Amino acid sequence: MYLPKGEWTDAWSGETYEGPTEVAIQTPRHKIPILIKSDSEVNLGNLEDIYQKSLEIAQQKPDLQKLLKSEDFSE
Repeated sequence: MYLPKGEWTDAWSGETYEGPTEVAIQTPRHKIPILIKSDSEVNLGNLEDIYQKSLEIAQQKPDLQKLLKSEDFSE
């Protein structure tokens, strides 16, 4: 990817790059490369922590049979 002039920070790893330059970033599919210009006010937080928390939430699958038997779905 091409980075214009300035300092750029990888939002996932914290690694910095000095532009203008072209960089190749190897990432898994769930980690789309996000580079933020250092003088911007964008703060995405800790993406790795957010990703790990989303994995934990995804593991908590509801019991669909129990949901179907609830009063909200009775005829």
